[in-house]
Amino acid sequence: MKNGEVLQVVRLIESYVFRRSICNIPTNSLNKTFASLAKSLNKEFYLESLQAQFLLMSSYRRFPRNGEFLREIQIRDVYNFGRRSYFLRKLENYGRKETVNIGEYSIEHIMPQNKNSLSNGKRN
Repeated sequence: MKNGEVLQVVRLIESYVFRRSICNIPTNSLNKTFASLAKSLNKEFYLESLQAQFLLMSSYRRFPRNGEFLREIQIRDVYNFGRRSYFLRKLENYGRKETVNIGEYSIEHIMPQNKNSLSNGKRN
């Protein structure tokens, strides 16, 4: 892999797994998906071929597109979501230079208590 691609590959895989989780796509096939995916990647253009393979996947292996993900994240019960801590940590630390430890936070520290607390989709 080229310099800097490792982090991009990890983030892409992380996005794939997380989006599927939010969109409630079963994860029981991920082992087979990643095994077949690894065989189909072009080692010289690893990142590009991974992106292309994700775009080509359909049905239960699909990479949820932005529209599907945005629709589902708005209706998903994040409060009782099994990966809530991961989601909140990513949300709180997005775009920050230094990571904030959210171990002591409750969901109300990060997510608004009502939709009117949001202004144009951004936290106040």
